[in-house]
Amino acid sequence: MTNWSVNLCREVKHMNEKKKNILEQAMMLFATKGYHSTSMQEVAEQAGVSKGALYLHFTSKNELLVEIYRYYYQIIKEKMNAVDDTKDLHPKERLRTQISIYMEELLSQKEFILMHMNENVSYSKELEEFLQSAKTDTFQWYKESLTNIYGASILPYTIDLTIILKAMIEGYLFTLFSTNASLSIEGLTAFIISRLDDLVEGLLEKKEKPQFVLSQMNIQAQPLFGESHWQEKLHTYFLQLENLIMDSNIDEQVRKDCVDSIEFIKEETKQVNPRRMILLGLLNNLHVIPETKPISDKIVEIITEQMAQ
Repeated sequence: MTNWSVNLCREVKHMNEKKKNILEQAMMLFATKGYHSTSMQEVAEQAGVSKGALYLHFTSKNELLVEIYRYYYQIIKEKMNAVDDTKDLHPKERLRTQISIYMEELLSQKEFILMHMNENVSYSKELEEFLQSAKTDTFQWYKESLTNIYGASILPYTIDLTIILKAMIEGYLFTLFSTNASLSIEGLTAFIISRLDDLVEGLLEKKEKPQFVLSQMNIQAQPLFGESHWQEKLHTYFLQLENLIMDSNIDEQVRKDCVDSIEFIKEETKQVNPRRMILLGLLNNLHVIPETKPISDKIVEIITEQMAQ
């Protein structure tokens, strides 16, 4: 989860029931009557609150629309995060299950989504900012899932594979929205994962040149893909450390401690201001395997450079 997603989750978790009810009733009205044809008075009546009480929660219909997107996006994220907490799932099955949840939730709100598309609802600055953050969060999820499944060998292709995976999911969703076709989501997501296997196998076998790598993009475009060039380097080093640990002839408890240290290091590097001394201590735990030290030194170098900026 990105920091943005974590903060959004906290906001929704602490949202009171009255506000949730207003959002749910407003979404239903927008889906059936249309955004432009629905008044704030109608939302208040549908939600069983006074118009004054409604405006205490939402100052405008546009703010209400933005909050609907935030609310339902986080409902999806919470369900997907619950899958992440299921430790006995293989990464590939975890991704397939999460894609199923994502598609089923969007299909359950089909009328609302079609309303937004067909009515040409204007995008306010607030809604654009939210959708951009959601897009970045989703790209990060795709990238992390792909590297967890296929390992370090696909790192040069993560952006290309992310773009293709996103296109497959959205393409099938659009077709389902447009045609009312009845498909098994379980079967469809299994098919998507199988095609992903084919893509990875073909790329690795042919050793084709990647079409997109993060370092080629301008600074403004890099956040769309969930991390900057220096974060991509860190991710590569983390994978190298994990491989070294798994291949080393060490006690299983020591191995577990090393893996746990890497997870803590990953979380610390995601913070706005990573704590250098904590990182040094965690990296030092890995030095029971001498081969990890050169990689640890590179991680410290990257973090030090970023903190100085």
